[in-house]
Amino acid sequence: PYNAPNIYRYMFPYYDIVNIPILSPTSERIEYYEGRGGIPAFVAEDGITNVHYYISKYDGAIKYVDNQIGFLMESLEKLDLDKHTIIIITADHGEFLGEHNIFFSHVTPLFEEVIRVPLIIKYKGKLPENRIIEYQVESIDIVPTILDFAGIKKPKTFEGKNLFSFQRRLKNYALCENGKRGVFHYSIRTDDWKLISRDLNQRALKPIG
Repeated sequence: PYNAPNIYRYMFPYYDIVNIPILSPTSERIEYYEGRGGIPAFVAEDGITNVHYYISKYDGAIKYVDNQIGFLMESLEKLDLDKHTIIIITADHGEFLGEHNIFFSHVTPLFEEVIRVPLIIKYKGKLPENRIIEYQVESIDIVPTILDFAGIKKPKTFEGKNLFSFQRRLKNYALCENGKRGVFHYSIRTDDWKLISRDLNQRALKPIG
């Protein structure tokens, strides 16, 4: 449930009424847990079926996190620690808010809504500010980046690269995987296309968007 503190919980108004059925725990298992075609009961509140009600609460939760990050950044500056601290903000997945008829879930499949996540890195005085890397990167590169900044040699078993050790992309694709309850999805994504494989048997090649 999207339960930020009260000051944020109802910060964003919702006007449009789009009612979607609530999936009960007795629904077909995959549909219930993945929010396929309805709102999972563990997200629903008081029988509310208005999709925009939950989206507004999700936006409030984002605003809450954003403010907490701001408080942290201000504290680091006041303590003069910002010059000696690497700040990395990312996420392990996105969230479906009704796209592809999937509501308030992030399990499968590997559509853009769940695999495109924020990645913001700040290292005052060591990295250029406001630089945007246009090409794809992978979360597997985050730890090698931290190790390089810290002067720690990367173990040979690590596959990732320092995100700032190259001026252009090293490869023109990114890999993703996700699995739960015995159902696994894999994808390989270029700038224009994505191949999604379910259990390495059911494949679908589709344009991104």
